[in-house]
Amino acid sequence: MVREYSVVLCTYNGSFYIKEQIYSILNQTVKPKEIYIFDDGSNDDTIKIIKKIDSEIKIKIKINKKISDMPRISIVELKVYLRRL
Repeated sequence: MVREYSVVLCTYNGSFYIKEQIYSILNQTVKPKEIYIFDDGSNDDTIKIIKKIDSEIKIKIKINKKISDMPRISIVELKVYLRRL
């Protein structure tokens, strides 16, 4: 029996790699329930590329405008934080 799981990615100006990363995740035999992407204020096309990806799997994006916006939390707190997105 396979359990549900989510994937969390962090990005910053990752336009060159983000599409390949996401499609690698989406092409896994066991698909994740959702993908959370935390972007640290990229000023390239990272967000545009993510938004163009068509997927049955939910892709949620959180853009951190500055470093202080990033959550400083434990793994347990992260699970609670992600449920609220």
